[in-house]
Amino acid sequence: MDGSLSKKELQAETGLSRHYATKSLEKLITADYVLEEGAGRSTRYRLNRTLEQKVATIKQRAADLRITKEIN
Repeated sequence: MDGSLSKKELQAETGLSRHYATKSLEKLITADYVLEEGAGRSTRYRLNRTLEQKVATIKQRAADLRITKEIN
């Protein structure tokens, strides 16, 4: 699998109704957590890896700052 899901697969994995799967995806796409690929029945959804990398960088910087503060 390529790491993407259709809305139907998301529903099956989570137990969400079609309505709540749609609403949840809309919110996640608006917040830039999920990317939408394709259109119509072939639409797929995947995590925004760029955002995930940014979050990891921020967490690492925060950890580095805590270490630096502890040393001083």
